[in-house]
Amino acid sequence: MIRNSESKSIIGRARQTGLYEELLRFQALMTQKRLRTIKSPANIVITKISVENGQNVNKGTALFDYVDNEDKVVVVPLFEKEAAYLKLGETAIVKRNSIQSNKRYHGVVIGISKQINQDRFRTVTVKLDGSEDLIDGEQVDIEIKISTERTGLQVPNRSIVYRDQRAVVFTAKDDIATWNYVTIGERFGDLVEITSGVSEGEQIITKGHFTLAHQANVKFKIVKQ
Repeated sequence: MIRNSESKSIIGRARQTGLYEELLRFQALMTQKRLRTIKSPANIVITKISVENGQNVNKGTALFDYVDNEDKVVVVPLFEKEAAYLKLGETAIVKRNSIQSNKRYHGVVIGISKQINQDRFRTVTVKLDGSEDLIDGEQVDIEIKISTERTGLQVPNRSIVYRDQRAVVFTAKDDIATWNYVTIGERFGDLVEITSGVSEGEQIITKGHFTLAHQANVKFKIVKQ
């Protein structure tokens, strides 16, 4: 590592050989590196990441949510399709695993990761209440009652196409196709919630509709399996 010297003669030789210039470059690179590094203000647990790798952010952009590590939190993996039904604020019940006890602890979901790992799991963070006697690193069982009921209709993802940069679902009636602008809600695995635009009982088209036009004649084939 090149360092400053109190000896003027050594600094003079460094200037002549180019080492002094390299030292300045080295110090500049270290300064840039420090400016690019985000340091944690305390011991924290990341509960939600709001940006993705490579994404450009502006000053004031929310990067992540976190909780102070002094709070008791449980981080659990949840299968992708189950996590799709989960919302922030859902309640959880926690039971001690390593110590036999009938006591139950209650918590609330404070974070659901956007990232899905290679096994199709997402990370869920639960903050516990009244759990001061739990030990850091202790194994616990956690139960989250997930409601799969939704107010909107659910249709297959493949039924959604886009026209004028808006989501469209084609319906069919009397061999005529009609496109319907729809409002999309949440996604649940292979299904997507539709909060407006189509009604229960309508016949929707899920295949061969990417180039379909409004009011086009359609004919359905029965495919034998």
